[in-house]
Amino acid sequence: MTVVLLHEQQLVPQQIVQDIEHNKITVALTKIRQQAEKSGELPTAWLLNTADALENNDWSILSQGFINMDFIGRDGYFLIVAPYQINRQC
Repeated sequence: MTVVLLHEQQLVPQQIVQDIEHNKITVALTKIRQQAEKSGELPTAWLLNTADALENNDWSILSQGFINMDFIGRDGYFLIVAPYQINRQC
């Protein structure tokens, strides 16, 4: 799983990234949902949908929001958490 994070000033997104990297998914889910409740910078609906996608391992819930760029906050900051795989052919 790869996590892309912008806006290094916020501690909570950094902690979410670390929790996911250490496979502490339940902790990360709690932090994402708490961030959704109190964040003015990151879109609430996007954060809640991200938590649902992570919890259910069903990323389709984020497709339309990604296409519409609903993940971008009012100041241009965003948090994207999603599985990532590179297929390389040599």
